Amino acid sequence: MSTIDYSKWEKLQEGSDEEMFQQPLPPSSPRQPIKVGPFAVANPRLPDDPTARREVLREQKELRDFVRLHPCPAEADLRAWLRRMHEQSEKPQVKHGTFAWVMRNMEWNSEHLAWFHYPSFRVLWESAALAPSTAFAGQRSAGITLYERGGKPCMQFNFYALHHAMAGEDFHANAPFPVYTFAGDIEKVWDGIGSWWA
Repeated sequence: MSTIDYSKWEKLQEGSDEEMFQQPLPPSSPRQPIKVGPFAVANPRLPDDPTARREVLREQKELRDFVRLHPCPAEADLRAWLRRMHEQSEKPQVKHGTFAWVMRNMEWNSEHLAWFHYPSFRVLWESAALAPSTAFAGQRSAGITLYERGGKPCMQFNFYALHHAMAGEDFHANAPFPVYTFAGDIEKVWDGIGSWWA
């Protein structure tokens, strides 16, 4: 009896993986204009109180230092992680606070993985190492690209994926507090992009 050549099967699976991440679902609601909302400020004002101002500046430095030590994961690693999160989201027990848990609660399935857009994701990750005024343009541009790909749901998918990849334990452990609050900064920068409101 001859042995089975599984190499062709692996190639088929690779091809289907490519398809899984290539065709994003279209937006489910009509397009809305892209505006700059009131929370989308390129250079947010620092607190007047010297102690509070020092704390904000300290947290910004802590975030920058963290991102310099933890560069954005490779696209292949993030795709593998997203596939794993999808598989875990379908299990009866899903660990609370994980991206798999978010996927289940948002009712995202394998088709929604195509919303993942690595170039935008990487811009957002790397923007955490920049001053807010420098990061603003790239963060807005990434949000607009995601909105054009799949509307607000596509933005949400990448927003939550970014937060869980940066602050979760799948790529590194013990992220400092400013990493957890970074998503809130993105949320404000995206204010007014279509139906995204901070």
